[in-house]
Amino acid sequence: YGTLGNIYLSMGQCTRAVEYYEQAIIIHREVGNMREEGIALGNLGVLYSGQNAHERASELYTQALQISRELGDKLHEGIYLGNLGDTLYKLDRSEQAQAALSEATQICDDAYPVAAGAFRGSLALLLAKQDQLLKARVLLEIGESLVETTPIEHAKFLCKKGQIEIIGNQAHSASTTLNRAQEIARDIGVTEHSELSKAILELEELLHEHGTEGPLSGVAKTPA
Repeated sequence: YGTLGNIYLSMGQCTRAVEYYEQAIIIHREVGNMREEGIALGNLGVLYSGQNAHERASELYTQALQISRELGDKLHEGIYLGNLGDTLYKLDRSEQAQAALSEATQICDDAYPVAAGAFRGSLALLLAKQDQLLKARVLLEIGESLVETTPIEHAKFLCKKGQIEIIGNQAHSASTTLNRAQEIARDIGVTEHSELSKAILELEELLHEHGTEGPLSGVAKTPA
């Protein structure tokens, strides 16, 4: 059920994905498999976050986080804490988001360096929007070095970097950063429903709002 949920989510069929994730959660609870229950809760949180249902996503990430802490599972604790931070940021709870993302980066530095880099990108964007551009740029430099080996995470990181460059009145640099993210997306064949596609579209729209000229080709759809 959990795997089917992942497949339907990747296809953009969110209603079906929710059904399978919820069935997986019920079964894991019945048999006492807390670790897999937490993973299913976290995946369901990703789905709701992608649907902009951030309150529901934060509830699910909190439940998954509690399970990982109870089990002493540092890897998933860092991931759920970082995802919760991203969600709190979208809910305009900046102080809570900053605390969660800061703790997540510390945990993931040892448990999952790629995630540590990704969450530094989120934290950098939060700080940039608070006019703390110097701190944001330091985090970007550290974070990008950690995500470069994972193309999809690197591309998502670049989308955050591009937003920060726009905030810092560096629209030309942001356009170049967008092109790099688009190239990675085309190389790995992301779908139009993916988190990366949405992040690229958001950066494209921000650049257009700032009057940036030039080709913004978008994300190529997955080849048949």
